[in-house]
Amino acid sequence: MNQNVSIGVKCPHCHTSLMDKDNFVGDREGIHLKIKIGGKTGNIWLCSAFECYQHKADIEIPQDEIAELFCPHCGEKLLYQKDCDTCRETCDICHAPMVSINLIEGGRVTFCSRAGCEKHLITIDNLSTAMNHFYRNYSYPS
Repeated sequence: MNQNVSIGVKCPHCHTSLMDKDNFVGDREGIHLKIKIGGKTGNIWLCSAFECYQHKADIEIPQDEIAELFCPHCGEKLLYQKDCDTCRETCDICHAPMVSINLIEGGRVTFCSRAGCEKHLITIDNLSTAMNHFYRNYSYPS
């Protein structure tokens, strides 16, 4: 059984869930986003397991290109907006813009918009809420 932590996310603008029960990536619900990259527009589904870099898309995703990502519900662009001192608006590895989506449990996932860059981080608003979520959803050996 895969014990990687799955995350649930929502749009930071319209607060609608971005989880797609009809499109799995690996063995997890996909995170559905609209994508514009290399002059094409389409859909992308990201793996919802933390530190999983798998995805599927209905358009070609050229390696090293910078993508623009949008909410599939409200159409708003998902750029990171700096509201904390430890977060970055651009990737500290490749200098591409960072993308940010909200965790359903509170907090956010921020990741690089460059195809192939694996820079990402999770910011948790309330550690107690997050720990309760982990204990409810994951079994750990005693």
